[in-house]
Amino acid sequence: MRGKAHNKSKAARLAAAIVVARAARDTLAVALGEVDAIRQEYQDWYDTMSEGWQDGEKGCAVQSLADIETEPGDLLSEVDTVLDDLEAEIP
Repeated sequence: MRGKAHNKSKAARLAAAIVVARAARDTLAVALGEVDAIRQEYQDWYDTMSEGWQDGEKGCAVQSLADIETEPGDLLSEVDTVLDDLEAEIP
Protein backbone atom coordinates (compact mmCIF):
# COMPACT_ATOMS: atom_id res chain seq x y z
CA MET A 1 0.00 0.00 0.00
CA ARG A 2 1.28 3.44 -0.88
CA GLY A 3 1.90 6.06 1.83
CA LYS A 4 0.40 9.54 1.72
CA ALA A 5 3.64 11.01 0.40
CA HIS A 6 3.39 8.83 -2.68
CA ASN A 7 -0.15 9.98 -3.42
CA LYS A 8 1.03 13.53 -4.02
CA SER A 9 2.51 14.44 -7.35
CA LYS A 10 6.25 14.73 -7.64
CA ALA A 11 5.83 18.47 -8.30
CA ALA A 12 3.79 18.95 -5.12
CA ARG A 13 6.31 16.94 -3.09
CA LEU A 14 9.17 18.97 -4.54
CA ALA A 15 7.40 22.25 -3.79
CA ALA A 16 6.76 21.12 -0.21
CA ALA A 17 10.39 20.06 0.19
CA ILE A 18 11.55 23.46 -1.07
CA VAL A 19 9.39 25.17 1.55
CA VAL A 20 10.99 23.02 4.26
CA ALA A 21 14.47 23.68 2.86
CA ARG A 22 13.87 27.46 2.84
CA ALA A 23 12.73 27.33 6.46
CA ALA A 24 15.83 25.32 7.38
CA ARG A 25 18.03 27.81 5.54
CA ASP A 26 16.42 30.68 7.45
CA THR A 27 16.89 28.84 10.75
CA LEU A 28 20.54 28.22 9.87
CA ALA A 29 21.06 31.90 9.06
CA VAL A 30 19.62 32.92 12.44
CA ALA A 31 21.72 30.33 14.28
CA LEU A 32 24.91 31.42 12.51
CA GLY A 33 24.12 35.03 13.42
CA GLU A 34 23.83 34.02 17.08
CA VAL A 35 27.07 32.03 16.90
CA ASP A 36 28.83 35.05 15.43
CA ALA A 37 27.41 37.35 18.12
CA ILE A 38 28.76 35.02 20.81
CA ARG A 39 32.11 34.82 19.04
CA GLN A 40 32.22 38.62 19.09
CA GLU A 41 31.51 38.57 22.84
CA TYR A 42 34.56 36.35 23.28
CA GLN A 43 36.59 38.80 21.21
CA ASP A 44 35.37 41.72 23.34
CA TRP A 45 36.22 39.77 26.49
CA TYR A 46 39.71 39.07 25.18
CA ASP A 47 40.20 42.70 24.18
CA THR A 48 39.37 43.91 27.69
CA MET A 49 41.67 41.42 29.45
CA SER A 50 44.93 42.69 30.84
CA GLU A 51 47.99 41.67 28.86
CA GLY A 52 48.95 39.21 31.57
CA TRP A 53 45.58 37.46 31.28
CA GLN A 54 45.71 37.54 27.49
CA ASP A 55 49.03 35.70 27.56
CA GLY A 56 47.76 33.10 30.03
CA GLU A 57 45.86 29.89 29.49
CA LYS A 58 42.43 31.52 29.83
CA GLY A 59 43.34 34.30 27.40
CA CYS A 60 44.59 31.81 24.82
CA ALA A 61 41.39 29.78 25.13
CA VAL A 62 39.21 32.88 24.78
CA GLN A 63 41.20 34.10 21.77
CA SER A 64 40.89 30.68 20.12
CA LEU A 65 37.10 30.95 20.34
CA ALA A 66 37.16 34.53 19.08
CA ASP A 67 39.27 33.54 16.07
CA ILE A 68 36.89 30.87 14.74
CA GLU A 69 35.46 31.81 11.36
CA THR A 70 31.68 32.05 11.66
CA GLU A 71 30.73 33.73 8.40
CA PRO A 72 28.88 31.36 6.09
CA GLY A 73 30.41 33.01 3.04
CA ASP A 74 28.54 32.11 -0.11
CA LEU A 75 26.93 29.02 1.42
CA LEU A 76 23.51 30.58 2.11
CA SER A 77 23.51 32.32 -1.26
CA GLU A 78 24.29 29.02 -2.98
CA VAL A 79 21.42 27.34 -1.14
CA ASP A 80 19.09 30.14 -2.25
CA THR A 81 20.24 29.74 -5.85
CA VAL A 82 19.68 25.98 -5.83
CA LEU A 83 16.21 26.35 -4.31
CA ASP A 84 15.30 29.13 -6.77
CA ASP A 85 16.47 26.99 -9.69
CA LEU A 86 14.50 23.99 -8.46
CA GLU A 87 11.39 26.09 -7.90
CA ALA A 88 11.64 27.58 -11.38
CA GLU A 89 11.67 24.09 -12.91
CA ILE A 90 8.60 22.72 -11.14
CA PRO A 91 6.08 21.83 -13.85
